[in-house]
Amino acid sequence: MSSNRDLLRFLQENNESWITAKTLAMKLGVSERTVKSKIAQLRKSGSEIASGPKGYRVKGTLNSTPNTTNYLPHNIKQRKSWLIRKLLKTENKVNVYDLSAQLYINDVELRKELKDLTTKRFNWDIK
Repeated sequence: MSSNRDLLRFLQENNESWITAKTLAMKLGVSERTVKSKIAQLRKSGSEIASGPKGYRVKGTLNSTPNTTNYLPHNIKQRKSWLIRKLLKTENKVNVYDLSAQLYINDVELRKELKDLTTKRFNWDIK
């Protein structure tokens, strides 16, 4: 079954037009009712999703700075930027296992990326 993250990613990638619940259901392999429930969950978690007679779409633009609490990165570059923002904004200690679970990667991969951030030059893309 598709996750909320898959639904949000699909909406973000197709933000130029409205997408119906039926189209989302077919794309994600779930029922229209499940799509509507997932949209409600995403809204509750802070995602700004507009709805109307033509369907759904993400409010705003894709170029806006992601919020680390509601946004999950889709590739390594985004993940590194996300990690930097998360570490800079966090006042408490960060648990590697919790972070790896939040990012859906294993802790060994996360440790490698953190080491890479501290040893190599990286375009930090902080806004």
